[in-house]
Amino acid sequence: MELLKEFMDAVPRARIHVVRNGYFGDERKFEVYQGSKVRESVESRGGLSVTFPDLADPVADDLYCKRLAIATAAKELPIGNRTELARWRGEVRKVLGKLVE
Repeated sequence: MELLKEFMDAVPRARIHVVRNGYFGDERKFEVYQGSKVRESVESRGGLSVTFPDLADPVADDLYCKRLAIATAAKELPIGNRTELARWRGEVRKVLGKLVE
């Protein structure tokens, strides 16, 4: 948060979006950020605070260990993993779509 604050001070007109990593939990887990003046400042300047969705560990492991592109994984993984990947991709579209509207 210190680096974010420094960046915001250095570039005061920038609209900044904060993306929390859902791997570490939902919004409640980010209580330091949630209760901070930095978050208030980000959001008062038109920025958003969003949470990037978590991906099931077996699918994340496949992507990482097998070095698969997401598009390749969507075709080659077992059906259960493909289903989870499709769910996650839909959630990612929703979350990141908010940032580009």
